[in-house]
Amino acid sequence: EAKQGEATSTYITVEQIVRADFYTAGRARNLAYAMVYMTDGNQYRVAGEQAFALETLLTQAQITLTPP
Repeated sequence: EAKQGEATSTYITVEQIVRADFYTAGRARNLAYAMVYMTDGNQYRVAGEQAFALETLLTQAQITLTPP
């Protein structure tokens, strides 16, 4: 429940994410979540279907770097 003056949702972009830890494997879709760590030092809990969607998005966005 949001308190007066608190945002009920926050919009982030993939470029702002430093790290995301997913707790989705073996969990019911409504109990899955991810902890997302941002470039500005903030961290957010992303729950349910949004956690699965974020996991899919970040998996697709991964880039493999090879040393020169």
